[in-house]
Amino acid sequence: MKRELRDIEDVQQLIDVFCERALHDDLSGLAFHQIPDLHSHWKALYAYWSDAFLTTQLNTTEPALKHEELKLGHQHFIRWLTLFTETLDSLFEGTAAANAKITLIKRSEELQSRLGLLGF
Repeated sequence: MKRELRDIEDVQQLIDVFCERALHDDLSGLAFHQIPDLHSHWKALYAYWSDAFLTTQLNTTEPALKHEELKLGHQHFIRWLTLFTETLDSLFEGTAAANAKITLIKRSEELQSRLGLLGF
């Protein structure tokens, strides 16, 4: 049953389910399997997305630096965004979930821009 996105535990569930899906995805899995320490990466994602969705202050890393090493293309971000929003929609509903989707799109565009993947 879907519920509101409320707290860090909800964000952790979202990240866990998303990462499992991404690891087994034909396109996203290639990028995720390049990450040397997935456990540490997941913990960083918990902090980053908790800050983004809940306005906590847990994140201490700069995501663009890590993504530069992966040589991602625009198609990776489209797939990532699709998987992330599908996962969010499968678990949560309501205003916080809708706002989280807007945040996902904005953060995706910001990162793509920093990586030189957007043509505007």
